[in-house]
Amino acid sequence: FTEIERTLAFGASLEGKLWKRPGDLLGVGFAWNGTGADHRDYLARGGLGFMLGDGTLRASNESVLEAFYRAAFGHVLALSADLQRFANLAFNKDRGPVTIYGLRFHAGF
Repeated sequence: FTEIERTLAFGASLEGKLWKRPGDLLGVGFAWNGTGADHRDYLARGGLGFMLGDGTLRASNESVLEAFYRAAFGHVLALSADLQRFANLAFNKDRGPVTIYGLRFHAGF
């Protein structure tokens, strides 16, 4: 099995020109992931994958929402803040929700 057998994903981004910060970028994305019936049965019986499986499974689709903002400081420096929110982590209704926060520093010379 692959860890994700079906996915639907979409996203959008807006350039900062709209709010007079032309180097900035605001983005949002969403992914909805699932597994097939055979894979769910395998995991429910205690099967393991390289990222999935812990002996129990109340099967559900997994969803991920991500949003970020990149603030540019000149042409070579930027700082990005990122938020990811997972529901039904690892396709299990008993896992999550989980929120992950990120901060990135970009330097390009």
